[in-house]
Amino acid sequence: MNSVGKKLILLSGPRTGSNFLRGLLSSHEAVFMYNELFNISLLDRQSLIKIADNAEEYVDEKLAHQSQSVVGFKLFYRHLSALKTSEMLHDEHFHNPRIQNSLSDYCELISDERFFNKLSTSLTSFLDTLKNDKSYYIVHLKRNNKLNSLLSLKNAFFTDQWVRIGEKPQKYKPIRLSENECTEYFNRMEKYENYYDTLFKDHNMLEVRYEDLERESGVILNKILNFLDLPYQNLDSYLMKQKVQSNSELIENFDDLRSGYKDTQWERFFI
Repeated sequence: MNSVGKKLILLSGPRTGSNFLRGLLSSHEAVFMYNELFNISLLDRQSLIKIADNAEEYVDEKLAHQSQSVVGFKLFYRHLSALKTSEMLHDEHFHNPRIQNSLSDYCELISDERFFNKLSTSLTSFLDTLKNDKSYYIVHLKRNNKLNSLLSLKNAFFTDQWVRIGEKPQKYKPIRLSENECTEYFNRMEKYENYYDTLFKDHNMLEVRYEDLERESGVILNKILNFLDLPYQNLDSYLMKQKVQSNSELIENFDDLRSGYKDTQWERFFI
């Protein structure tokens, strides 16, 4: 195993452009970026057991296998809470047969209360470790328009297409969104953002906005490379933007929602 260089966490919520940014960073010769080390739908049984035994050792072992100057991974807000992850399984979107199949090991393991408690303790302990370990660099990726994030998440679940690599963009069918669902999602994402900003306030942390990355990627990527003390290099991603339709085309009741959110803090999402 190698001694680890700079340790990087790409922190975000769902559908914020994290795959795109991870791809860009990974194209730098001095960077190695894992995907989501704590995404239960991507983990095999052995990895789940390792995490329950000692999440910190699980990550250290992964990072030490790479020799680049910067080694990191993606971390979503819910990943380090066994309770929130388990609650998520009851969401209607997780009834997709492929997702259900990929979660079979996890569902079997957490049905054992002792394993669930062990996993929960290990994840909580690792979150405490991250809070206190100032050697981690944090790039906190946020998306200003939470409606776009919610819409992208629902369409990804419905179509089971999470990234687009070269193929023609998918034409999505219009869906209905309730005000309750939207408000709950907007508030939850803001709460997560504030929580993690506070948790990592003493770390080397850089905030990046998806909209800025999309509009002026060169400027933002240069800022990230400077933050990580890395030499400039042209960065490329094989991923392409998935959404080509307007929100008014994608949301059946868009006009009703726009009226409902008029003169509220969320009005800006429905312009």
